[in-house]
Amino acid sequence: MATNGGAGNLPMVIIIGAGAAGVFTAYQINKRWPGQFNVQLFEAAPIIGGNVSSVTVQYGGQTYTIDAGAQFFYATPQPLYVQLIQDLGLFDQVASYPAGFTIWDSSTQQRLLWIPSVVSGFADYTLDDWGRLVEFGVFLVAATLLNRASQPDWTLSVETWLADIPLGADFKQNVIQNFLYQFVSLPLQRIGEASAVYATTYFVRNVFGGPPTATLDDDIPTFQTYQSLIGLDGILQPSGQVQ
Repeated sequence: MATNGGAGNLPMVIIIGAGAAGVFTAYQINKRWPGQFNVQLFEAAPIIGGNVSSVTVQYGGQTYTIDAGAQFFYATPQPLYVQLIQDLGLFDQVASYPAGFTIWDSSTQQRLLWIPSVVSGFADYTLDDWGRLVEFGVFLVAATLLNRASQPDWTLSVETWLADIPLGADFKQNVIQNFLYQFVSLPLQRIGEASAVYATTYFVRNVFGGPPTATLDDDIPTFQTYQSLIGLDGILQPSGQVQ
């Protein structure tokens, strides 16, 4: 929100919330338009950072500091974050580690998909693991083609898109939709409503690097995203829709 006032009658920009997004927005405004705005950043909590925080715990007679919020990033889909780290002179403190992922069914105590972090992990694969890896490969190819389209259909829903991919219904529901859950801000049972391009673009960028070649014309669509917050009365309430 921008208004006039303060700091020699400079236009005032008020940012509510000093989490990662609020702090980064204030930083970018001052960096791109130095001295042109009076930026006011407000935060209800006693510390800034939002979900980016660390907690200290005692375990086994030892003291550990655990990251409770953001713990890692990928360079290829997050070039602006990488640029920020470089601008702040912190890039020499970045450590790289191999990363895999697992989708686990807690009710059956079985893994639904496992991508090892190192090549030697494939030696422990079962036939079921190999079969699911092939299916995930089919999904990856479809997601890449979707994001590399010259004019992608941003209104195409995950549900409609998945219907045309030759994968089993169980794999789509229990693996793919669970996998996409981490990339969209919808409840798990509503993942099918999300834009398929939006839901897959981060993962595609992470695997292959760079932004999609797709471009948007002037008629840019908007999508609704649902988040939750703690209301003033302490009850979990929907915060509405963001377009």
